[in-house]
Amino acid sequence: MRVVLDTNILVSAALTPGGACAEIVRLTINGLLHVLIDERILTEYREVLSRPKLGFSSQIIGELISIFTHQGERINVGLLSASLPDPDDIPFLEVAFFGQGTIITGNMKHFPPELCCNVPILMPAQLTDILRRS
Repeated sequence: MRVVLDTNILVSAALTPGGACAEIVRLTINGLLHVLIDERILTEYREVLSRPKLGFSSQIIGELISIFTHQGERINVGLLSASLPDPDDIPFLEVAFFGQGTIITGNMKHFPPELCCNVPILMPAQLTDILRRS
């Protein structure tokens, strides 16, 4: 499955190693999910994970970014005329749209289906359920 991981998935995975988000990151690392990226997404990952209040070590951050840099498929995007509640989420929508992927997010209100250009949006538990059934 081709996926775009919202940044909150990485944060949740690091904070709760036994949760659905951590399982999704493990599946990505093991090549069972095909993650789609672009430089804007990698930059957001770096910036958010580096926030002092999260307390992640630079080693953990570097390892995660390295995994996504080397295993992720870089997508060349065009501009969508979409408007989302949080404009910082537009790169995730563009990469998913042009890469024909599904956005995985823990924050559905940032990706209202009617604004997402028919890009599938799933919560982490929905994705893990789908993967278990297949």
